[in-house]
Amino acid sequence: QTKASAERVWFEDIIPEMRRLESLYAGVIGADDDEVALTPSVSTGLSSLASCIDFADRNEILLSRREFPTDCHVWLAQERRGATVVWIEGKDERAYAAAITPRTAVVSASRVSYLDGAMLDPVALGDACRDAGAFYVLDDFHGSGVVPLDVHATAAHALVSGPLKYLLGGPGVAFVYVRRDVAPFAFDNSAVDWPDTAQRLALGTPAPAAIFAAAAGLDIILEVGVERIRERTLELTTYAIDRAIAEGYDVRTPRDPVRRGALVAFEVAESKKVLEALLDAGIIVDERHGALRVCPHFYSSEDDLEALFDGLRRMGAGPGR
Repeated sequence: QTKASAERVWFEDIIPEMRRLESLYAGVIGADDDEVALTPSVSTGLSSLASCIDFADRNEILLSRREFPTDCHVWLAQERRGATVVWIEGKDERAYAAAITPRTAVVSASRVSYLDGAMLDPVALGDACRDAGAFYVLDDFHGSGVVPLDVHATAAHALVSGPLKYLLGGPGVAFVYVRRDVAPFAFDNSAVDWPDTAQRLALGTPAPAAIFAAAAGLDIILEVGVERIRERTLELTTYAIDRAIAEGYDVRTPRDPVRRGALVAFEVAESKKVLEALLDAGIIVDERHGALRVCPHFYSSEDDLEALFDGLRRMGAGPGR
């Protein structure tokens, strides 16, 4: 009886929760349920996508130097398959569009930058990719759940994200979206009977604990509503930007709310030491390249932000150089 129960748990509990998690995330980005698959991490999902692309006729991969490092590592690894990574320096869709050529095979971009919260227009970038015939991959790790998205409107061929940040989950599972009209045709199925859905990118045995945790987090996100979360986090990021400027810090995050996600970065002298002191004081922020990164969510408050700036003032943390 114990053995039978252990076997049934996969079919009665775990697999249904996997399908529910895919459906929940599809609801966050405006996808259809079968356009979303689970993968252990964004790097794994991107690697699966990259392995499906033929670089024989068009071999350039367009990347910004502001992309998350592990995304870049996946695409750099394709150079052994004949691809060439072309770097751009800009932070918005216009920089990408200007760099697309007839040799561009892939454009891979984050909707919201992990560095400073700068946000590009994914629809405008999708238009440029469609006009050029480039495969468009969107990383939405820092946008999903806090900035509304209609993924179909972006014309992205694929999107990757995960529950670790704003979706209130943890590590061990991530999401891969593949546009319906891409999935049946973009892969060689001569040796394996591939599914005609995003499930062809799912890998091996999943981590059940991560799946249940991620689903619980998404239940909360969808109960509150992404639109309401966006409204509240805009209030908080505006407050944080104003306070940082008032304290004399240089803010890296765009002031224009249309151009920012739900995080604020501002430069602080000896930022790594300041980070450690703040963490010791129970103030949870992060540090990236000489700047503190503050990531409020719907449950955060202005009092939380005041505690941060009070802490900075007490420790005499000055502006960055």
